[in-house]
Amino acid sequence: MKPIASKVRQRGVAVILFAIMLPVLMGMLVLGVEGARFLRVKADVGDAVEVASLALSARDELDAEKNRRLATTYIEALVPNAGISQVQVKRTDCEDNRNVCDPNQPDRFTEYEVSAVATFQSWFPGFSESGFGFDRSVRVSSKAVSRKYQGVGAVDVFLVADFSGSMNFDWDCSESCSQRPDDESNRINKLMAVVKDVAEELEKQSRIYDVENTIALIPFNLTTRDYDSSGTLCRVQQAIYSDSKTNVEKMFDEKECIKLAGSALENFKGDKANFHTIDSTNNADSLIKELKEMTANHGTASFEGIIRSAQLANQPYPKLVNPRRLIIVLSDGKDKGKLYWCTSYKKKSGKCKKWLSADVNTIHQELLEQDYCSVIRKKLNSLTVPNSKEPSETIQVQSKIAAIGFGAGYNIKGNANINQCAGIENVYMADNDDDIRRLILYLIAEEIGHLYDRGYNSNPS
Repeated sequence: MKPIASKVRQRGVAVILFAIMLPVLMGMLVLGVEGARFLRVKADVGDAVEVASLALSARDELDAEKNRRLATTYIEALVPNAGISQVQVKRTDCEDNRNVCDPNQPDRFTEYEVSAVATFQSWFPGFSESGFGFDRSVRVSSKAVSRKYQGVGAVDVFLVADFSGSMNFDWDCSESCSQRPDDESNRINKLMAVVKDVAEELEKQSRIYDVENTIALIPFNLTTRDYDSSGTLCRVQQAIYSDSKTNVEKMFDEKECIKLAGSALENFKGDKANFHTIDSTNNADSLIKELKEMTANHGTASFEGIIRSAQLANQPYPKLVNPRRLIIVLSDGKDKGKLYWCTSYKKKSGKCKKWLSADVNTIHQELLEQDYCSVIRKKLNSLTVPNSKEPSETIQVQSKIAAIGFGAGYNIKGNANINQCAGIENVYMADNDDDIRRLILYLIAEEIGHLYDRGYNSNPS
């Protein structure tokens, strides 16, 4: 009988044990469900910052606030059920990261490090105080690093450089500036130092990758300048017709020289500049040598330099062999001054009898009405060159016009003529000469993004 009594005394023990174990089982269930959820959302946040960093690499925007807003937009779109905070974007050029960048090697890059914190609310907040669940709010952070490398595709670069009188001003001067042509820190000397660096970089890339990068320099003030067949330096006015339609139709024609002396130059009084066009070359030393004696003076007519650069870029194979042709306008101000056309000449002397003049800003606007920059791009894009990998095939040329503004008191984004010509997405503002250098190299670079490990440390100690 005793065994029967024992069973009676043990009746209900299983229920008691189940009641005791139920909170533990529920806690383990919560931990399992919430743990799996937060592992998944951590992966989602990681994926989101990776996508954001790659997007920034492709865009390669210099404005830090724009980068942060873009990264935030991507992360919020990809992780919609979380509160996104502490989005940080760090942009580093290769030259600024000596720990991983050897300036003597070809691996130039721009690096983007994106980090963010996402806050999620627990599905089971009642368990947060029991010791079995997560906190009511859980913060998940992640970081990703990507790089945009400079491509090895060969390119022909045409630097259209402002050589007007304001280029003799100090970089930070915006009002009542005096010209200081002999000052090494003025705008023109700093710009020529940038041109020198870019020429050397292109030559180095050519040597490393066995390609033939070229660079041309097209200085301008109210006109461009070249040497004639006798070796005499002369002005070359590109807009030589009084109507813009004819100027555009004959834009790619080589224009005649105007001698630097004589009564035919009444419209150029006071112009003491000394510069000339340097045709495409792959020899940095020769270009640098020609730069040394150049000086800036007089007014600004950016369309003169743009048209002259189009003529040089239009040279067919084998003069130019690369499928990428990049025209970059470098200027510290808007178009200013007048151009003149001679409408009648004296019979005996051949000197100009009657002049017709127009403001260069008006001339540029009339050229834009004829869509001259699109005509340039269309003409260049119609060219072909042999495919270096498959010589029996040809590649279509791809051209681009961009512009970089600099100097205190000038905002190139407000220059309607340049914005309409290049397209506002191809117009940039530089705060200093280092910015000009980086922007030019950025424009030369092809957009190739590479993702790095999320745990990568861009600044190892």
